[in-house]
Amino acid sequence: MNTSFTLHNFGPIKAADVEFGDMTFIVGPQASGKSIFLQAWKLREDYLSIKNNLNNYSYNTDGDNILKHYFGINNLKMQQIDGTSQSNQPEKIFYIPAQRVLCIADGRPKRFMEFDYETPYVVRQFSEYLRQNFAPDAEKMASAIASPSSIYHNGKIEIDSSMGPQKMRLRVGETSLPFVAWSAGQKEYMPLSMANYFISKDQAPQFQYIVIEEPEMGLHPRAIIGFIGEVAQLMAKGFKIVISTHSSVFLEFAWAIKTMQDSTEDNFKNVISEAGIADSQAIDILYKLRKNIKTYFFNDGISKDISTLDAWSDDPDVALMGELTSFNARICDAIAKYKND
Repeated sequence: MNTSFTLHNFGPIKAADVEFGDMTFIVGPQASGKSIFLQAWKLREDYLSIKNNLNNYSYNTDGDNILKHYFGINNLKMQQIDGTSQSNQPEKIFYIPAQRVLCIADGRPKRFMEFDYETPYVVRQFSEYLRQNFAPDAEKMASAIASPSSIYHNGKIEIDSSMGPQKMRLRVGETSLPFVAWSAGQKEYMPLSMANYFISKDQAPQFQYIVIEEPEMGLHPRAIIGFIGEVAQLMAKGFKIVISTHSSVFLEFAWAIKTMQDSTEDNFKNVISEAGIADSQAIDILYKLRKNIKTYFFNDGISKDISTLDAWSDDPDVALMGELTSFNARICDAIAKYKND
């Protein structure tokens, strides 16, 4: 499998070049091309599997039709993605899309064909993966992901089939809440929890990379730190992780790893532990893989390697973590300038 991907003049992308590490962060403002770049990378790597899957659902994938059904966008040209894989292996990239809550909007995973044709393939396939694993294992899954307490506040996930298809509910004390009544953070976190459970349970040997779009949606920073611990556990199982994010928490964590990468093992692990990662296996894997963590900034369709995350860099894109800390820097400068004036 290719560990780098270059894309030029494709949709909003002008020139993007990413070399994926054991953990890779992609940052940048909305509509800067992050999602379409990652989806295009998956299409190249899993091309024949995707084509066969769409054909099985009776989609016409001849010529550029595959792009319409894959991206849900018309007028994209196939020649823009070079070197598409002709391997008939199962899909190698497991993709958790930003729109994941749509997959379980009524408390149960939707079927692939319940979505309209404009819904990106990665959303439909993610939902279908959850659906195929949900029905035979719903009760065990519900028991296994009843916490973290920072998300569900010690509530219990229940599976209710009294009204037909199995659906998730959240019991808090004497109250049983349907999915629609959950908090935004609980709704966003549930498909992440489900995916993590199913991947970990099955070991999912066919997947090499896990792409996670905007895992921070609806989450408190404390919960984001807990999620980083779960990501490290997936890395310990051999998966490589790609995260697109608008949260400075992820990059602050990557900065800490970069800053401590040449320190003693004990000092490195103490910093990670005090940052909020408690799982010893997760800390061990972060230490082992600390020198292969990459960060890229997408802006106006162009990618930039900012992996050093050097806060003292003369390059503002690096120093400000791809603009994620730019407001903090500006407000601090303004206060320093005018506070005692």
